[in-house]
Amino acid sequence: MKIACVLGTRPEIIKFASIIKEIKKGRDKLLLIHTGQHYDYEMSDTFIRTLDLPKPNYNLEIGSASRSIQIAKTMERLEKVLVAESPDIVLAQGDTNVVPAALLTARHLLIPSGHVEAGLRSFNPRSPEEINRKVATTLASIHFAPTRLNKVILMIEGVAGRDIYVTGSTVVDAIKMVKHEVEHNKVIEKLGLKFKKPMILCTTHRSYNVDDRGRLANIFGALAELNEFTIVFPIHPRTKKNAEKFGLMKRLEKTKHVVLTPPLDYIDFLALMKASDLILTDSGGVQEEACEFKKPVVTMRRTTPRWETVFLGINSLVGTDKKKIVAEVRRVSYDIKLKGRIKRISNPYGNGKSGKQIVRIIKRLYDSKKLEYEEPELGVSKKVEDIWVKTWGK
Repeated sequence: MKIACVLGTRPEIIKFASIIKEIKKGRDKLLLIHTGQHYDYEMSDTFIRTLDLPKPNYNLEIGSASRSIQIAKTMERLEKVLVAESPDIVLAQGDTNVVPAALLTARHLLIPSGHVEAGLRSFNPRSPEEINRKVATTLASIHFAPTRLNKVILMIEGVAGRDIYVTGSTVVDAIKMVKHEVEHNKVIEKLGLKFKKPMILCTTHRSYNVDDRGRLANIFGALAELNEFTIVFPIHPRTKKNAEKFGLMKRLEKTKHVVLTPPLDYIDFLALMKASDLILTDSGGVQEEACEFKKPVVTMRRTTPRWETVFLGINSLVGTDKKKIVAEVRRVSYDIKLKGRIKRISNPYGNGKSGKQIVRIIKRLYDSKKLEYEEPELGVSKKVEDIWVKTWGK
């Protein structure tokens, strides 16, 4: 069996890592396709090396562009690869522009497809990621849901239960893969950090937050006010570029308790997370990673597709209001009972065996010939008749 994995961003590399390694372990053939979108292709190399993954078979060299153009270019170039390679299944992960492009191309070519991280919903109709998630649900043949809540959401939206598999999140797999390196990492010493104050690890990169001067100024203002903490802030290229354009960067650079760093490799980042007292972020993946390290999270968004973290008390949603960010960070960081409760919570995203489960399910479906698209039975008209009768009567 030939399994095609299509990815284009650093989070996708992380979350595909255990699946890629599981495919390579067996006799099945891996077809690894990188879309090569904007700066992520250059930054991806570090993650590929860190996780000891094979070099992609193809780089589609999509480059930077609007969402529609990225999706269109990916489809055009991916189709040629899929026609030439004839994989038995195409896998896409998450909610980036790669996902609708890969799954729609596969559907047009009648190649079965799987969506890894299926069933997440933020219920924000303005979110481009939410659009991509919903499109993926429509197109995928198989849905690999991280949690039971994700499965329920998919079934409410009309996906048949037999096509959904609850597997946990592959981000937990990735953390466990590098656990030894994280425990022996020296990033704290490299950054010269001294633990005289509690430490916050901060990340912000979402376009809604960093492309708007007011919201970015609020976030930077909150960081400046939280001077009872040491705040380590690996600044995303997009965030830095916009901060300089908006005239916000110089003030942040002069804020002594904020330690600015370039983007970090995966192990350095996880080591900082492990050493931190609290995570302040707008990243979805970071919310999951924090669960594995039992760290409280304050999320600078009004909603999240990781509702499990909110319901379990691990995560607080505050948006980008400066006063709310500051107040919630202080409330959470001084709540000893909350931190004790978080340490006792089982990770809702699984035990680190998601990649193994996903590959096993694919192989079982392939061996039993349940992956192929088939013509509908003649009795399909009965379903339509039932809808007609239920709505309008006989």
